Amino acid sequence: MGKKKALLTLFGGRSFLPTALIVIHEKPDVVVAISSKQSHEDLPQLQYAIEKYRSESKFNCDLKMPKGVDAFEVEQIQKVCEKALEEYLDMEWIFDITGGTSLMSIAAYETARRFSEELSKSINCWYLNTAQTRVIRLVGEQRDESIFHISVDGYAAAYKHTLKSGLFEGIQNSNKREWLQFAQKLGKNPHCITLLKSVMNKMPDRPAINTPKSYQISGLSDETYTLLEEAQKVGLLSLLNKDADSSICFKLSYPSKTFQRGQTARELLL
Repeated sequence: MGKKKALLTLFGGRSFLPTALIVIHEKPDVVVAISSKQSHEDLPQLQYAIEKYRSESKFNCDLKMPKGVDAFEVEQIQKVCEKALEEYLDMEWIFDITGGTSLMSIAAYETARRFSEELSKSINCWYLNTAQTRVIRLVGEQRDESIFHISVDGYAAAYKHTLKSGLFEGIQNSNKREWLQFAQKLGKNPHCITLLKSVMNKMPDRPAINTPKSYQISGLSDETYTLLEEAQKVGLLSLLNKDADSSICFKLSYPSKTFQRGQTARELLL
């Protein structure tokens, strides 16, 4: 059995997602959440997420929440970091400085660097760039981009939300296999996404929940019509045809519209 892990993470009013990603993939035994005074009241959101991840993945994780710090007092922040390290000195540490204010991140980084050098401690200090799925290593070992993999449920939990079945859950589940193939085609072919957007941009409103809507659109290319034929084959639209003036007509239901807008497609691909 390997050494126990501890995670020190910072909160200065930014997203909890980077911390959630580390908890999911590294499964620390202890999480020390250092927050600014202003952000301390938001920590129950992290507590909710950790409890969910811990329950689903069957691992032990204790959350420690020291009193909120002054986000501009570097020495005070360093002392809180040092106290956490000294309390769990025998553990392998990860410092996540993504969510802190600039000064909080500097203080945590300096603490990680100094302890790593002076005590030959195993400390990793990371900044997670979620927009570009990059881990910036400041101290210790590099982490690959697999840390950014997260389920839809896990993502929702990071923001203290839960997913509920919608009105058309049954319809979407019955078409899931066919819709998934079409979603994968879009994901691998950005040009197809551009073609689909060209159709959506010409659709001024969406169908009502219980009433499919017919559309007549002009100015679309033959290539776009071919893509719509594929969409019709998997049940995303119906009654597709071309008028004498080359306008394209089709009927769209509300669940199909949510797919085209990207909501269902994202869920299938995730």
